[in-house]
Amino acid sequence: KNSLSDASLCQVLDCLKRLDVRVERIFLSGNSLKAAGLNATTEYLWNCQDAVWELDLHNNEVGADSVNSLLRCIYNHTSYPVMLEPRKVLPFNLRLSGNFISNPKGLLDDIVAKGFKDGKSMIRICDKPDSYFQPHEEFLSIYVPDFLQQRATDGQPAASDPAPLRLRSRSRRRRKRKEADAAGQVPAAPAPVPVVPVATPEVVPAAEGDRHRRRKKKAEDVAAQPPPEAAKEAQPALLTEEEQKRLQTSVGEKLKKISNLPSDEGTGEMLSEFMVCMLVARKGPPEVETELASFIGQEHAAPVAKWFAKHVRHHYKAAAKGAGWA
Repeated sequence: KNSLSDASLCQVLDCLKRLDVRVERIFLSGNSLKAAGLNATTEYLWNCQDAVWELDLHNNEVGADSVNSLLRCIYNHTSYPVMLEPRKVLPFNLRLSGNFISNPKGLLDDIVAKGFKDGKSMIRICDKPDSYFQPHEEFLSIYVPDFLQQRATDGQPAASDPAPLRLRSRSRRRRKRKEADAAGQVPAAPAPVPVVPVATPEVVPAAEGDRHRRRKKKAEDVAAQPPPEAAKEAQPALLTEEEQKRLQTSVGEKLKKISNLPSDEGTGEMLSEFMVCMLVARKGPPEVETELASFIGQEHAAPVAKWFAKHVRHHYKAAAKGAGWA
């Protein structure tokens, strides 16, 4: 809730994507997120191999078309829905109330109507965030609290009616995959998720066979990694939640002392949280400096990154050692 601009949010999400930072929850409520920002969020989700459990975007400036692209991404992504155990699903917690989504009920009705296969719905709109057991296979399971409460008529122009949510049958891709396997061909990589429905091609939903093969391949890849990498994956979190908050406060105080930087509290909080995330993701000091320069310029980034590395090594020795900073 920092009133960050759409451009600033795009920068943050692009950095998360490029650095392959993986999180379970993203909280971006109370900002100025528009179509470009939501498209950047969608691209981050699509390129992240691990599922995000919760995405909070309420009280922003999102329209219906961008929401369509986001839902197509979640439908097509092989890591969704999150399976806690066989047939036990955790819905994707998506908070979109207080945006500029016109006809939200019609959007949900269209989504459900397009998701039927063999008389069974592949899409579930949940009325609570709790996990449940699937009666049959589902490709999209979401919990969207207060979705009907939008700001489309509160002095703002209502968004145009959303483009239809087109979800292709997975049987076609399953058949093509089998034919390719029989011919000994290497299947083509999936196309990137379309973030603008009219301008980009539609993503073909992944077949369930692909889903199982990907999970098996991922497990084989992990098993085949060199011992140092495997040990790195098995390491616990570098910082506790309390330590992260304490470090963010220290970074925020340091940033306030730098002249010619934006003085608003929201920007400082965003930068301090971003720097701590870089440490938690085990990114080296040079990477911290490079990414920080894109926000505050190289002249400020170099001394701040140098101070940050020294501060972490002195006050958080275990984290510095775990991140390879010692």
